[in-house]
Parts: sequence; C-alpha cells; structure tokens
Amino acid sequence: MSTELKRDIVYKKPVEVVDGARPLPLVEVRKIILIAAFVTLLLGSHAFQAWTNNLPIGSISDFLLYVAQAWQGWMDKTGITAFADTLRTLLHAFEGSR
Repeated sequence: MSTELKRDIVYKKPVEVVDGARPLPLVEVRKIILIAAFVTLLLGSHAFQAWTNNLPIGSISDFLLYVAQAWQGWMDKTGITAFADTLRTLLHAFEGSR
C-alpha cells in the first residue's frame, strides 16, 4: 500500500526587472554610460589594449592600438593597473568563496 502525497503546484507571477522602475531622462542615462566607460577605461586598460589588438588591420585600428598602448603605459606608470589587478583578484576570491 503506497501513500502518495498530492499537492497543488502554484505558479508565481514572474517578477520583471522593470516592475516599479522609474524612467530616467536621457541626461541621466548619458551620465551613467560616461561613468561606466570611464571606470572601464581605468580598470580595464588591459582589456582595451587586447580588444584593439584583435581589430582588423587598418589605419583606424592602428591608431586605436597606438592610443591603447599609450593609455596602458600611462596606467602602468601611475600604478592604477596594479590596483585594478588587486581588485580583480579580491573579487575572484570573493566569488570563489560563495
């Protein structure tokens, strides 16, 4: 004799990211994008250089690579890349501990 438990399956309404979100004016969105781009250039100069290095060969990509290499050199001199590497290591360690 088997006793089966029967239960009703209740489906919850999916929560959308936009529920309760307020629309932002274009000026605010621009500010957020500029801040994100600035932080990316500061903490991701190695990625910027790698990206430009993988572009198809041409005069524009050569110029971008030159700018990326100059930017990377300046970031190395100021020590920001060392800070970014330390921050990246800490974030990976935190991610691994979860």
